[in-house]
Amino acid sequence: MSRNESRAPSHTVRVNYTGEAGEPGPVTGPAGKGFLSHLAAVLTSGMNGSKPFSNPFYLTSYGPTLDSLVEGSLYGMTCKMIGSNDHNYDHFHFENANRINFGQSATLGENIPEDLIDKITMIAMGVIVAIDTIKDPLYKGKTTVIATLKHTDYDPFTRMNLSWMTQHYVPPVRNMERAQVLCVIGREAQFTGLLRDYDAKKFMWCCETHAISVTSGHTAPIKTSPKAAGKPTHSRTPLNMRPKLASETPPKRPFCTEENAGPSNSDIGIPNESLAEVDETTAATTPNVARTSNLPSKRSRRE
Repeated sequence: MSRNESRAPSHTVRVNYTGEAGEPGPVTGPAGKGFLSHLAAVLTSGMNGSKPFSNPFYLTSYGPTLDSLVEGSLYGMTCKMIGSNDHNYDHFHFENANRINFGQSATLGENIPEDLIDKITMIAMGVIVAIDTIKDPLYKGKTTVIATLKHTDYDPFTRMNLSWMTQHYVPPVRNMERAQVLCVIGREAQFTGLLRDYDAKKFMWCCETHAISVTSGHTAPIKTSPKAAGKPTHSRTPLNMRPKLASETPPKRPFCTEENAGPSNSDIGIPNESLAEVDETTAATTPNVARTSNLPSKRSRRE
């Protein structure tokens, strides 16, 4: 691999796959030593009037044989796609530690395959190299834009950067009203959607787009207002700046007024003469204590 190839920008394709693992795949020569592959398929209903198909590929991981997938089990994992754009099956690479085994498909129900049709998510970043338009019968003849993305990523088999292409359909739906104008040849963008078909003539995966993100050149920088020094700019608060809890804050003494004052001595049946005797005793034992005729002393009366 030349120095220029090693510095090529990485435009990856991530696939959130859920499906059944099939029979083990062949080992691709010395370069495939240590890799484990199983045949799998993406079930699609078809785009632009095409028929439903089961589109095969290889689920590939690196590790010991003990970590191999179990044939007939239903798995969920996030994969890195390495495409070929030819008759060879594409490889979806995943990490064994990140996979989920839901168990044997036969014990989960008969409707599992049908429920997975058009449910595989693709997140593809690349450069738009071609744009086509069609009159889509599903949307009363309105225009659907087809953007072809070129991707480049590191292939673990060849240990080189490989390039391949995918197709992304941008339908004329309300959620994507202004997204079609974002499709410009030469623009770097990220497309998110569902795998809906496979073009057998061009050997390209076809994705129905639900969101487009342009990586640069479409927004102006936004100036942020400065924050006060020492203040956090997010919702998390450092422990040394933790606000005091209610239990840590000493209670404030209420201010006594005529409106919020409690019942008088005569209301609760205590004669004023008894309080006067107690105040005289307290004043005798504790000098410099202000005497009041109506309020009790601040000292606790334990005698």
